[in-house]
Amino acid sequence: MDRAATIVIAEDEILIGDHMRITLESEGLTVVGVATTAAEALRISEQARPAVAVLDINLPDLDGVELAKRLQAQRSIEVVFVSGFGDADTRRRMETIAGSVFLQKPFNPYELIKAVRDKLKSRGQCG
Repeated sequence: MDRAATIVIAEDEILIGDHMRITLESEGLTVVGVATTAAEALRISEQARPAVAVLDINLPDLDGVELAKRLQAQRSIEVVFVSGFGDADTRRRMETIAGSVFLQKPFNPYELIKAVRDKLKSRGQCG
């Protein structure tokens, strides 16, 4: 496994997180963990050093934008936000995360695959 071409998911709704994991893995991508809290996502990221983080905005302990900032403070990581929150204020906050992509829930699974693959390609990793 190319550890640099891995993905962490932070999604508080277990079924949605599992669906994203299955979707990505069915395309040959490697998901190193599905976290239901920001703290868990940070722990997974510290251990597995993923290239891409797929983050929900609404997490129980810290919102996804703040989580993205903390993940990027640890190391270089690409961010794909997936959320039902698409209001102007939330979008402005997401835009503060350089290079991030936003997918509005509900989303087509192929949009998620494309967004993650694009992020991996931008890092020079095939994914």
